[in-house]
Amino acid sequence: MQPGKRGALSVVVGAAVLMTLLNGIKPLHIDDPFSLRIAQRITEHPTDPYGFDILWVQWLQPVHEELTPPLVPYWWALGLTLLGNAVFAWKLWFLPFAVLLAISLCALLRRFAPGTEIALTLMTLFSPAFLPAFNLMQDVPAVGLGLAALALYLTASDRRSLVLASAAGLIAGLAAQTKYTAVGVLVVMVLHALLLRRLRTAVVAVGVALGVFFAWEGLMTLQYGQGMFFGQLGSPLWSMQRSAMIVPLGRLLGGAAPMIALVGLAGLGLRRVAVLALASATLAAYATLIVLPGADWIYPVLGAMAVLTLASAAARLGWGSGPSPWAVRYVDWLLVGWLISEIALYFASAPFPAVRRVMGVIVAATFVVGRLASLRVGSRPGTVPLAALTACGAGLGLLFWLVDLREAMAQRTAPRAAVQAIHQMDPDSTIWYVGHWGFQHYAEEAGLLPVIPDVSRLHAGDWLVLPDRVHQQEITLAATDVERRERLELSDPIPLVTGQGYYAGDTPLDHSSAPRLSLTLLRLRRDVVPASAWPPEQIFRWARYAPEKTAAGALPALRRLLSDDAVLTRTTAAQVLAELGPRAAPAADDLRNALRDAQASVRSEAARALGRIGDPAASQDLRALLEDPAAEVRQAAAEALGRLAGAPG
Repeated sequence: MQPGKRGALSVVVGAAVLMTLLNGIKPLHIDDPFSLRIAQRITEHPTDPYGFDILWVQWLQPVHEELTPPLVPYWWALGLTLLGNAVFAWKLWFLPFAVLLAISLCALLRRFAPGTEIALTLMTLFSPAFLPAFNLMQDVPAVGLGLAALALYLTASDRRSLVLASAAGLIAGLAAQTKYTAVGVLVVMVLHALLLRRLRTAVVAVGVALGVFFAWEGLMTLQYGQGMFFGQLGSPLWSMQRSAMIVPLGRLLGGAAPMIALVGLAGLGLRRVAVLALASATLAAYATLIVLPGADWIYPVLGAMAVLTLASAAARLGWGSGPSPWAVRYVDWLLVGWLISEIALYFASAPFPAVRRVMGVIVAATFVVGRLASLRVGSRPGTVPLAALTACGAGLGLLFWLVDLREAMAQRTAPRAAVQAIHQMDPDSTIWYVGHWGFQHYAEEAGLLPVIPDVSRLHAGDWLVLPDRVHQQEITLAATDVERRERLELSDPIPLVTGQGYYAGDTPLDHSSAPRLSLTLLRLRRDVVPASAWPPEQIFRWARYAPEKTAAGALPALRRLLSDDAVLTRTTAAQVLAELGPRAAPAADDLRNALRDAQASVRSEAARALGRIGDPAASQDLRALLEDPAAEVRQAAAEALGRLAGAPG
């Protein structure tokens, strides 16, 4: 190995180790507890990883109906077996993914943008998009595996090696079963093969990758009745309108990777002093978030700069500035095609905006601007201030990481503080909670019980903990059901937040003068089953569009809505129960009561639901409806009786 390569390897591996150590300080956060539950299940039932239910949104739902590919949970399960129950040890267990990301990124940059590989690798690893988002989630491991597969594939193509192509395909398949968006690397392989007319290598690599992917999907279909990917393919449950994802893309690119745009501007020919001035202005803009509420105006500004710069950089590479040899032109077109494919994948797959949803776009953009910067550095050394921009990007990444660390620490501390405060007032009390993400893990670790809306019965004297700024199951209680005892506030000297804006929004960092996390502690006056606070339309949407068994979690809420004051709500509830068919069997008694509703629309929909459920106990009530004064009710009763007559048994 040449000294230059050896030195680069040492630097990027050291950076990966530092990235992992910084991640190791952070408690479990955001989606970490979800994968942890699966990993714990795997240690006990390695061939049945998803055979349990989890409370993660509003009601209990089967884990196999959530999008959680297997590689990270299985890797984590191995770590659990070897290292025991220690968060820091788990984070160190994920070091290979960080190293793989660093080495692969550096190797690909050396190929496509020589001279920029160390700077842009460090800029990526410590960027606001990657450093805070590592956690124990799928995103960073998927990018690392995907880039490793691509780097190995390109070597296989150079050597015309089908063995290496098969290995690349295997890694790509594992990447896709780490996070489904990693299939984008297959597009790059195919594009490379088409440009160089080396289809055989691509066919082998892509074929092996798809074989790995479909083998796991098939196994899950045999075991659980549906695969994760195809079971939710096209589900509109959480997806936003595609047009509503356009503006967030720019805001996230500018907000989570602002230095990438500045590298692009330098590559396009902007003078060094101007680039450094813009870098300083960017840092100053982020500084305003610390002191000024409503300063998120920086995101449309940075987003516009990012979009215009990337469009200009892609156009420059795509059209070129003059005749160039094919060895240069094919690389330019490959990188532009890669960027376009990642943007298309974002619009095709991202259900909502988040920094993690644009990681692939940021990586592809890094190669596009890196290519331009490399060409400019080669012709005019010193014109692109890579070291300064890398330092600025790393500084921002550390700021994001610090804020996100404080968020995670607050969610770890809050449940313990609540238990301590409540036990000082009521030592033998039962304590319930709402909340997900890391808060859920640490609440249950502290002995709190989760509230399942419309299901859990809380008793007089029990306590309920309600956090703010934490994704949670939404419930409603009457003022007469509870009395407020205390409000706990976890203050923080840093007036910045990540949370929802970073992980499920388009404002990655925002000002907040409120406490880092507040808890409302409520004591129950009487026995109560907290109802879902979702509006009826949202409950109906869940029941209609969630995967099969997950949708059934809304049954208690639908049964409650059959007695709602609004006629349209009662009618729609019965209609949705009819759509659920046999899955709505637990609601049969409520539907029989609805047959006596004063409104004909409710009676007719309840009759149809009972027919589709196949409830023979409803036959007498349905026959009575054959004399109903409303023709639509008589017709629905006749249809239901016909269904019951034709039902088996």
